Amino acid sequence: MGSARTIAFGTSIVAPSASAATVLVLVVAYARFASPLVVLITFAGSLCCALSIGLFAGRLPSAGWAYTYNSRGLGPAAGFLTGWMMIFAYALFVPAGVGLTSAFGSQLLASTLHVTIAPWALFVVVETVAVFLAYLGITTSASVDLLLVAEEVAVIAALPPSPASRRRPRWARRPRTPAAPSR
Repeated sequence: MGSARTIAFGTSIVAPSASAATVLVLVVAYARFASPLVVLITFAGSLCCALSIGLFAGRLPSAGWAYTYNSRGLGPAAGFLTGWMMIFAYALFVPAGVGLTSAFGSQLLASTLHVTIAPWALFVVVETVAVFLAYLGITTSASVDLLLVAEEVAVIAALPPSPASRRRPRWARRPRTPAAPSR
């Protein structure tokens, strides 16, 4: 499959455009000037998590990664619970992602092209395309995934910095003085 397609699979799970559209807006709203620091701290935590999963994978290679690591480290009961929690998480993850994509796509089409398509219709279309790509095989779906992730990253890289991140904090603003009374 190749390392580029493998990286695309991992990147698409994180969904960079969804993160930029939702999480970064909240970070900037609350952290303001500290937003870059918050992103760096979050990146460091994510990197530590990724490195630990990589180390686990080197010692315990398995397709059921979370079940394997927890059952070996914490016992069979913890592995059993983790496995079932992952099944429920994945059962909710796909419909939620497709639902959000179809709702956003419907609003995007309505506001840009003035074409009204019901979100449920887009949901069916997106699901049908996903099933068709899965039917074609891992190489085809990984190639499409690589193309979409490259597009997402290019769009995010092309965005200018947010004006909200350039605002001065309240403590740094000069207080407004009332105008001198006219005589």
